[in-house]
Amino acid sequence: MGDLPHPLDQQKISELLEMLCREGVDIAAPGGITRLRQTLEEQRVAQRELLETRQQLAEMQAASRAADLDLRELQQKHDALFFRNTDAIFSIDPDGRFISANPACAEMSGYSLEEFLAMSFQDIVAPDQLQHTMWNFQRCLQDIFERLETAIIRKDGQRVEMLVHGGPIWREGRLVALHCAAKDVTEWKRAEANLLKSEERCKLAMDATRDGIWDWDIRTNQLFWSRQLFRILGYIPGEIQSSIETFNRVLHPDDVQGTWDKVNRHLSGQAPVYETEFRLRRKDGSYCWVLSRGRAVRDDQGQAVRMVGSHADITERKRHAEERDHLLAREQEARRQLEEAHRAKDRFLAVLSHELRTPLTPVLTCVQMMEREPDISPTLNELVQMVRRNVELEARLIDDLLDLTRISRGKLELFFAPTDVHAKIRQVIDICQSDIRSEQLTLKLELDAPKSHVRADAARLQQVLWNLLKNAVKFTPQGGTIGIRTYDVENRIVVEVWDTGIGIDGELLPLIFDAFEQGGKQVTRKHGGLGLGLTVSRWLVEAHGGTIEARSEGHGKGSTFTISLPLSATPEPRTTMLPRRTPTGAGKGRRLLLVEDNADTIRAMTRLLTLDGYSVQTADTVSSALRAADCENFDLLICDIGLPDGSGLDLMRQILARKPIKAIALSGYGMEEDVNRSKEAGFIEHLTKPVNLQRLEETIARIIDSQTSANLA
Repeated sequence: MGDLPHPLDQQKISELLEMLCREGVDIAAPGGITRLRQTLEEQRVAQRELLETRQQLAEMQAASRAADLDLRELQQKHDALFFRNTDAIFSIDPDGRFISANPACAEMSGYSLEEFLAMSFQDIVAPDQLQHTMWNFQRCLQDIFERLETAIIRKDGQRVEMLVHGGPIWREGRLVALHCAAKDVTEWKRAEANLLKSEERCKLAMDATRDGIWDWDIRTNQLFWSRQLFRILGYIPGEIQSSIETFNRVLHPDDVQGTWDKVNRHLSGQAPVYETEFRLRRKDGSYCWVLSRGRAVRDDQGQAVRMVGSHADITERKRHAEERDHLLAREQEARRQLEEAHRAKDRFLAVLSHELRTPLTPVLTCVQMMEREPDISPTLNELVQMVRRNVELEARLIDDLLDLTRISRGKLELFFAPTDVHAKIRQVIDICQSDIRSEQLTLKLELDAPKSHVRADAARLQQVLWNLLKNAVKFTPQGGTIGIRTYDVENRIVVEVWDTGIGIDGELLPLIFDAFEQGGKQVTRKHGGLGLGLTVSRWLVEAHGGTIEARSEGHGKGSTFTISLPLSATPEPRTTMLPRRTPTGAGKGRRLLLVEDNADTIRAMTRLLTLDGYSVQTADTVSSALRAADCENFDLLICDIGLPDGSGLDLMRQILARKPIKAIALSGYGMEEDVNRSKEAGFIEHLTKPVNLQRLEETIARIIDSQTSANLA
């Protein structure tokens, strides 16, 4: 049973035997079995080949299906590219007729797709581009065509610039079509044209400007110089290479480190801009100064990739600056010398004032003492008054000279307070009354101004009025008339001082307020003086916000001086005039220390103060004054500033360091600085020689009285 074949194999065996019988093979005959075996082997081989063929057929069918899928995918991609592309895609035959076109062709040309496909390429190409375009198509037939810049005319007449790429399509060795893609580059072309114009304008600007332009590509280290920069250095473009090496070669050795430090600070972001000055060597070997400015161009990471800037030739500016500095140094030196000259002049005037005033003090003191004598004869009294007037005149001349110096240096201080102009006029008349009587002049007074109060420095206003009245007396012959009138005009008070004197020539009238001007040499010789009173008066009036002017009909016709001052905003109360103090005997029991090195002055003042009842001890040096102060206590110190062995200022400081004492400085030094130094040293008052006797007595009494009141309190 184990030798029987499988039922399926039995069927195959039966089929095989029948086939052998049909072929006339007898398996029982000799070689029949062999033949059977061969047949069976051939059958197996045929079956294998059949299976392999079937397998190959199945693989081919699978590959065909995959190819169909790829083809459909490619077709979809082609359709998407062809129909959705914004670039115009089209095919044309060798004659230039359109074969296919995507919708972008219609949009670019302005025709419908049907109208577009009915035309040839020659129909829409711009006339000026037709020959050039067709020549490129002929090159395409030889497989040379790559890209073409051309232009078409839209249906609406507008010109469209195009960039065309394409290539031929061959079939069986024959050119059947030209497949192309075109992009609208109209805006690109316009931008390119604008850029060219801009570059041309930039080039023209660089050529026109006096500054040299430079452009440094930091990544490649290439440096561009404009033609003007070459000209600054004396070269023609191309004569030397514009490079960093060239720049370092022409840069002054002393400027290399500083220049590159500035560049690196800007590139590293430490400085917002680059700006520096340095020297460059010209072709002729000389150096020119340039002002270099620049700014870095940075990439998205903030890294400097480029630096652009300019060089401005500032050689002339530097030369002018050096000349200016030289002139400035000379001007400063001249100013220093001028200030030194001013200081020397001030020192000279101070010494001159002291030397002139000192001998006047005993003279004026003796004269004022003689005027007090009750039994003085009229003749002697007239002579005494003449001496007093001349002493006071000389003192006034010295004061005018010092005032002019203060005014020129801006150091004349004014102290404003409510002031009655009419009261000041009366005081001035009182002061000049003796002069008016001695010259036998008639005084007419018309004080008609209903408002007479102003804000003024009372002493300086009185000085102005005194100058004008004194001039009227001085320049009016005996028996003449002088006058003062006042009236108000628009919130201002006007004061006129007039006379019937010698008058002022017309050509000299504009100069009458200038320093040292008196109306001619003859007037100066006859009447004397320095010609400073009116100069000082004008400055003082203008410092009060007022005006002063002079009028005259000419020589021998008199003159009128007019002052206009602003009235006070509100009426000021009248000031009550205190009665004059009668000093004789007022100092009884009071001890004074008088320090003065001039023997005549010390004798005259000692006698005067003794008559007033004071007990006076004198000293003529610092050392003797210190010994006296150590031995006794004094109610008041009256001290000269200039002493043989030191200064009255030093004496005051030394005494105050030992004991308290009240003191008056009495000096021929009357400048503002002199007064300030006296106050700083401890003096309560600074009286300038020659001192008015009444003022001295009143000042002494006031200081002693205030001290007494303080002690009682």
